[in-house]
Amino acid sequence: MQLSISAPQAWLKYKDANWTPPELWDHGIAGAFLDYNLYASHYAPHQGDNSQNISSYGQAGVNLGAWRLRTDYQYDQSFNNGKSQANNLDFPRIYLFRPIPAINAKLNYRSIRY
Repeated sequence: MQLSISAPQAWLKYKDANWTPPELWDHGIAGAFLDYNLYASHYAPHQGDNSQNISSYGQAGVNLGAWRLRTDYQYDQSFNNGKSQANNLDFPRIYLFRPIPAINAKLNYRSIRY
């Protein structure tokens, strides 16, 4: 004796280790973060000018309700004999997004410069 049961595909729930069903989505708490990498160097020859360089890059973000604001950033500063020679702060990518669980989607607004 054998019993075969089949269920329509529409009745099955999708499962994946890298996916969270919309009914479990949570806006979390309001907050901000700064992810950074920092590098510094100092060059001091026996004769001549000495120089220092500082650079940093990473990502910063703010969460407010369902909205997420993110930006990548790069910062560089150089000194020659203790005097600032160059100072550069750049935001190459800024974007705003929020989940829309009702339609299983994410709304994105991106500002990307090349």
